[in-house]
Amino acid sequence: MGSKIRYVVLDFDGTCTRVEQVHARFLRAYFEELQTANPAGEPSTAAWEAALSHVRAASPKAGWTFMGAPSTAPAAADPYILAGEAAALLKRANGSLQLPDSAYSVAYTRAVAPWRDDVAATLEELVKRGLKVWFHLELEHEEDQGTPGRVARRGHRPARGDRRARRGDEVHGAGDPRR
Repeated sequence: MGSKIRYVVLDFDGTCTRVEQVHARFLRAYFEELQTANPAGEPSTAAWEAALSHVRAASPKAGWTFMGAPSTAPAAADPYILAGEAAALLKRANGSLQLPDSAYSVAYTRAVAPWRDDVAATLEELVKRGLKVWFHLELEHEEDQGTPGRVARRGHRPARGDRRARRGDEVHGAGDPRR
């Protein structure tokens, strides 16, 4: 006897939005935040581009993993992971480099990805089939996107987390999706 699927957890960015349309804009905004936080224009444009290239070359083999499992989020899968990994690489090379906590959220706000055309219809079909839909969000940025209101009001809850959730930690949300 098989188990019935009752919940669907969707990663928000890329699944519901067209991240590819804001890829370059996000990376540029993230880089600008790094430069603002550091004196003398550090990191340099050349260092940033080299770090991005290094991360891209290591991907998809390199990526976020959980307990030794194969990479579930390649390091260059989207601009959000890529920027964070490039910044971490620069920090390892220059321990005095400041990585502002706000870099991600500021860049995200400056590079809002548009909704995919089929999101509302897909979510409504899932609801029609009796499934509960949860969203995994990197940060609490659903307000930036404008949660798909009519669908969200029908019992869907955002699963809130931070970048750790993408690494495989539990998805955090209101209530337990397993119940």
